[in-house]
Amino acid sequence: MNLLKATVRDGRLAIAGSDASLPLLARFAEAAVNGRELVLGIRPEALRTDGAGPSLKATLEVAELAQNSSSPPLPEISG
Repeated sequence: MNLLKATVRDGRLAIAGSDASLPLLARFAEAAVNGRELVLGIRPEALRTDGAGPSLKATLEVAELAQNSSSPPLPEISG
């Protein structure tokens, strides 16, 4: 799990130390008071690279290829 400091701003989660923000899910709206600081947990297995859903620009610093029985097949890398 990746943990990011964030602040609630106008219905979005503003990620600390960047210009990035993500939409706040409606089910958290009551608890998300504007200006409240929190920690956002992002599970790597929940990330998508197909452009669907909200996006967050990031730089990959460490990569580890792992696969379990429910994972889609890994692409072949040549070169």
